[in-house]
Amino acid sequence: MFGSLVGYALSMRLPRSPILIESVFDDPERIHALFARHAPYELLQGRRQVMSSALEQAAIVGAPITDALRESATLDPTQSLDLNPVFRGYWVLGEPQVGGVEWILEHPKLHAAARELHRAQIVRPNEIYAHLVCPDPRVATGPHVDIPNFRGMGRRDYPTWLLVNMRRSGLFDRWHVPVATAVIWFYEGSGGEYEYWAEGPDRAAARTAAPFTNKAVVGENDTMFHQGQPPRNGEARPEFGIASTLRTDDGSCWTILDGDREARRYARSEIRFALSWSAQVFMDERAAHEADEHLDDLDLETVVATFLTDLAQRGIPAIPPEDPLHGEDWVAVVAETYRIPVSG
Repeated sequence: MFGSLVGYALSMRLPRSPILIESVFDDPERIHALFARHAPYELLQGRRQVMSSALEQAAIVGAPITDALRESATLDPTQSLDLNPVFRGYWVLGEPQVGGVEWILEHPKLHAAARELHRAQIVRPNEIYAHLVCPDPRVATGPHVDIPNFRGMGRRDYPTWLLVNMRRSGLFDRWHVPVATAVIWFYEGSGGEYEYWAEGPDRAAARTAAPFTNKAVVGENDTMFHQGQPPRNGEARPEFGIASTLRTDDGSCWTILDGDREARRYARSEIRFALSWSAQVFMDERAAHEADEHLDDLDLETVVATFLTDLAQRGIPAIPPEDPLHGEDWVAVVAETYRIPVSG
């Protein structure tokens, strides 16, 4: 195994201790109204920028890279991905993508927690997405870290698997832009717990206790491993395709639609609703100026060269990739080398 906890200690430092907010919003129903207004939501695995194969999915969550996963990279995503009923929609992505959410972006409790988490002078909220998880009898897909940002390279232009493994490697800390992420839950049913490894991946995870609604865990989620358990109601998981969407007419009844086919219908109470609010943070004006003026940006050529140098020093054979974004051999060697095991 190339990845190891020793590698973790040498690269990704331990995350900052997360902050719990007990009551985020004065009127949680206002948030549920926004969830309904901005439906439908896309299947998370249907977004190619997130993952284009089961191999890239494994590279994101840190699963062992097998021959079968390598072969999956050559298949259409509809053939290789084991689909989960997890849906997402962006409300803010740099700028608001939908109406009526600006007040959440500037929410004072979230700002204060982000500032406290990093002891930072400057907090710049830049992303909010809605995350809706339908009941699933299986366990969660696995502990993971969120997509990091680097000066000059972010999730809008580069695939998730690459950015995550850049962060795990510790080779690009010079360009890393710290982030504070608030994950805010609205769910009172069974299952759906949030687990997070605040003391590192080799220690026991902390776990929220149900009911966990209108509460937030604010953490350094591109460093702190975490996972959300799916809601559970004893039913078999629905069968649906990669282009499926989650829709509602009135906010009380939600439907997975696979084309024109209704795959499954749920009451609002069965779905785990969550908002992810993220802000870039800067320790001082100098750090913000460096990012704003692109004084020391990272680029893909530097990333590939840095990885190749480190792989050679580790004695791991690798050749310059023809496709550094999705080439299956390149994805496999980077993911396996910098994989970090997490305690169950």
